Amino acid sequence: MKFDDFNNQNGSGILQLSEIKLFDGSAKTWSTTKPTVTASGEHTPTNIKENLVDGTSVTKWLIKDDTAWLKFDFGQQVTLDGYALTAANDRPERDPKSWVLQGSNDDKTWTSIDTKSDENFNVRHQRKHYLLTNNTKAFQYYRLNNIKNHSGNSIQLGEVEFSRTNDIGHAVNPVIEVKNLDSSGNGSLFTKALPNAEKEILTVARKVHELLYSNPADAPVDVKKILVTIEDVPGVAWTSGDSTQKTVGFSSQYLKKFVASPSKSLREEIIGILYHEIGHVYQYSNFDVEAIADSLRFETGYHDRYSATKGGTWQTKGTANFLRWVEDSKKRGFIRELNAAPIPYNIIGNANEVQLWKENQFKVITGTDVNTLWSQYQATLSD
Repeated sequence: MKFDDFNNQNGSGILQLSEIKLFDGSAKTWSTTKPTVTASGEHTPTNIKENLVDGTSVTKWLIKDDTAWLKFDFGQQVTLDGYALTAANDRPERDPKSWVLQGSNDDKTWTSIDTKSDENFNVRHQRKHYLLTNNTKAFQYYRLNNIKNHSGNSIQLGEVEFSRTNDIGHAVNPVIEVKNLDSSGNGSLFTKALPNAEKEILTVARKVHELLYSNPADAPVDVKKILVTIEDVPGVAWTSGDSTQKTVGFSSQYLKKFVASPSKSLREEIIGILYHEIGHVYQYSNFDVEAIADSLRFETGYHDRYSATKGGTWQTKGTANFLRWVEDSKKRGFIRELNAAPIPYNIIGNANEVQLWKENQFKVITGTDVNTLWSQYQATLSD
């Protein structure tokens, strides 16, 4: 096989490539089945059960009761290795506090798979995942049964997701390795907060990949391994590596400082950092690497989107939450499209042209110019 007529970006006499990958045309089949939802009740016409599987927590399901159930029919037997619940937009007392996940193949006899109690969603729109590490049974029907709230007479949820062993997300399957390189002892804070760290990190990686790409085949990078290190150094976290292996580092000094505030959850802080840093692992565009990565943390509820205040410009204050707002309010898939658009090679180094290119991306993707979008976003914020 030979490749002819290679040309570089600007017509100069230099050409470089880092890698060429060949494919034989074979591919594993992955399922994309979305379940049919039934519920013990719903608040029509807006807060209906179908909102639980529409891919966003901007919409929600609500029932005027303090106890409820939800049933999901996949139409065929599927095996779960995890699931996730995402809180709704307001009223934390309505969040689920306890529930039982059950499976059935005849919609009559139910087998309990997982039981949760005293759960808290500490930020609105927070996505909490739950591993089913020992589950091997396949069921057609799954039920969140005996759902109870924290207080009051209503229960609500923004989204319910199931991790099926044959779903498309499992095409993303890097090796995860965790190394505690801190000899001072503070590195153990990480493993205590994430006792099943490798599987937890893989779960986050799959969600990050889904947020950045509609299909694993769309990703221009195929990361084979993610090494997570905990090191006795200053800072918070960082990402490095090449197109096949990435290292995500955590500062154990930061972890020690964080746990000095007992009101905060170290587990949630680590998961939030993972959403950001694994965003760097998989992102493609150099539009604004930090803002795109942090928009994923806002999207999954590990930053408080409602804490933003008015002021500044879209580039200087709260860019990440602004990108999240455009995604949720103006154009579903906006962050994916933004991530797919690298700055053209021939304008890199020209600050004015890069600025114009960035501004134009908003218009190209949403149909609305960035200044109008920023003004509309500002109108939603508190002073």
